Amino acid sequence: QNEALASAFLAAQLEFPALAQDGKNPHFNSKFSTIKEVVIKILPVLNRHGLYVTQAPQFDGDNIFLETNIVHAASGQSM
Repeated sequence: QNEALASAFLAAQLEFPALAQDGKNPHFNSKFSTIKEVVIKILPVLNRHGLYVTQAPQFDGDNIFLETNIVHAASGQSM
């Protein structure tokens, strides 16, 4: 069970600030939040609640993707 992780993540999520849409996609004429904006605003909130993020490349045939995990430091639980 991931009760410690879920509790910490909920507490962090309640504190997440609004993100600026600091990126622009000219192909679709749309704006988005860049990874830099997400990391700058979200990572400190996660850390305050004992959560950290790990990322590692994964391979599936010819496809490469980035797997992201959120880990609760005290319990070792992750999602």
